[in-house]
Formats: sequence, structure tokens, C-alpha cells
Amino acid sequence: PRLENLVAGALLKHCDFLRDTAGRRMELRYFRDKEKHEVDFVVLENKRPCWLIEVKAGDDQLAPALPYLHKKYPEARALQLVLHLARAKTVGGCEIRPLFPWLVDALLKAGS
Repeated sequence: PRLENLVAGALLKHCDFLRDTAGRRMELRYFRDKEKHEVDFVVLENKRPCWLIEVKAGDDQLAPALPYLHKKYPEARALQLVLHLARAKTVGGCEIRPLFPWLVDALLKAGS
């Protein structure tokens, strides 16, 4: 839960920053449907998903809900961010990336 809270705080600040400085309509949401497919975070821009994010401490096996949602929203970037990951990889269009390098890179680039 602490790891997810850390990511939630960073993503929320990112959404607020883009909303405040660029007037972009950003939202941070959680997703769970009736069939219990869920991901930790969905970042929306103009009510459309742009990032589907699952956070894990050390699991490099793709979370089953991520490819399911990526098929429903192929325009969104599907990411599994892992705290302890030896090597980044892509599985079926879903990216598995180390958590902190991705957060620093993605959030700093979007802010500039």
C-alpha cells in the first residue's frame, strides 16, 4: 500500500501540474469492472485513458488485467511499474518498467 500511495501522490501531482500550468483536463482514477478486472491507476486526459498503470513491488509477470484493458483502450499506454526489476520488457504491447526511472523520466518530460 505504501508503494501505491507513493505512486498515487506523484501521479496526482503530475495531473494537477498539467491542469494548472497548461489547462489540460487531467484526472487520476482507479479502475475495476464487474468482472473484477482492475488496475491501480488510470490517467485520463479529456476523459480518455492515456496511461493504464499497475504497480508491483517485485513481480515481473504481467498482471492479467493490464492486457485486458489495453485491448479495450489501445490508445492508452499500458504500464506495469515494478520497484525491483532487473530488466525492462514489453509483453503484448504492455510495458514492464522499473518504477523510479520511469516516474522520474515520464513526469519530468511531461512537465517541460
